[in-house]
Amino acid sequence: MDSTSHNAVLSLAVTADGSKLIAGTNGDGVYYSTDNGTTWNDANLMLNGPYVRSFAISGTNLFAGTEQGVFLSHSTDFGSDSWEGWSEKISGLDDRNVLSLAVSSDATKLYAGTSSGIFLSTNNGTNWTEINNGLSNTYVNAIVVSGTNLFAATIGGGVFISTNNGTSWSSVNSGLTNDNVFAIAVSPNSAGGANLFVGTDDGVFLSTNDGASWSAASTGLTSTDVNCLLVNGTNLFLGTFDGGIFLSTNNGTNWNPVNTNITNTYVNALAVSGTNLFVGTSAVSVTGSFSVNVAPLPVELTSFTASVNRNAVVLSWNTATEVNNYGFEVQRSAAANQSVGTQTQTIVNTKWEKVGFIEGHGNTNTQQSYSFVDRSASGKIVYRLKQIDRDGKFEYSQEVEATITAPQVFALSQNYPNP
Repeated sequence: MDSTSHNAVLSLAVTADGSKLIAGTNGDGVYYSTDNGTTWNDANLMLNGPYVRSFAISGTNLFAGTEQGVFLSHSTDFGSDSWEGWSEKISGLDDRNVLSLAVSSDATKLYAGTSSGIFLSTNNGTNWTEINNGLSNTYVNAIVVSGTNLFAATIGGGVFISTNNGTSWSSVNSGLTNDNVFAIAVSPNSAGGANLFVGTDDGVFLSTNDGASWSAASTGLTSTDVNCLLVNGTNLFLGTFDGGIFLSTNNGTNWNPVNTNITNTYVNALAVSGTNLFVGTSAVSVTGSFSVNVAPLPVELTSFTASVNRNAVVLSWNTATEVNNYGFEVQRSAAANQSVGTQTQTIVNTKWEKVGFIEGHGNTNTQQSYSFVDRSASGKIVYRLKQIDRDGKFEYSQEVEATITAPQVFALSQNYPNP
């Protein structure tokens, strides 16, 4: 949805209670919406930097990174009599061209990435200290916190890590074949660690070991100029410079375009609130319109398991959110073991059959649980779900296996009396 007569959106944020969507623009400062982007109002009282490239929220404090430094609003009560506007926070900030902001896990530290490196404040921006020791490239496009680690994405220098709150930095670029990094995001993995994703002008790269090594993760991307990344549960979204939005539900193994309702494919920023994905884009029309699109989030499947109960297979799955979910078609295929050297692999028959259907909940942002019992299975079986939207679109889940072992036959012999 669009609101006219404003410039491109460079950054987006959502208040903790989800009541306000906040947009940073390219020349018109900060705007906010209380109705999911249908209407917008400016929030520029005492904001001297109209180019707002980043936001950070810490408690009730909202920080804005601009070309004139960092500005602080002590609340998001924009437009009310109690709102005091923005205050400038630049003491010690030698480079006021702020490109990125991040808050530490314990909310005691604020980091600002600039075109001259990284600065740290421990008092909500009142004072800043440069922390560039080991940072050989100082154009810092993005900063992300992952546990006790801090990562910086740079243009021309790749990725840097700090394990001591920015006191020192080390390059972590093994396997990263493109050092122009525009975006960085962290997602928890099943091993209890973190998956680290970076977006470059040559696609996405993934590290599962805190940047010690990287591998390409761009299969399915028809546009590899990645501008922003967003993690939402098991969904990973990315915005590109010229190809719109892509979604991966399997940690970057595959990507699919999700550009329904997206009228401008130059994507600068992404944000999630409830079941809505908000997209800030660059204006390419002659009017330079303010462009924030909203698209529904897909069905987010958080788990899918199979277990055997006597001679039946019990399938269970959960969703975190659902939008336009018609339901789930349960499919199965026979499988067999095949020995390859010293290992055994499961070979799946490519023929899938429908064995049931479970109706979905339509639209919901609360967790839903589903189950299905297959009483006609035998041998080794592989299952998958075909999630179907109300408009007929569909996608498949990951596959799970189960094995029904044929019952042993016991014969009772004639019991002859002893002579």
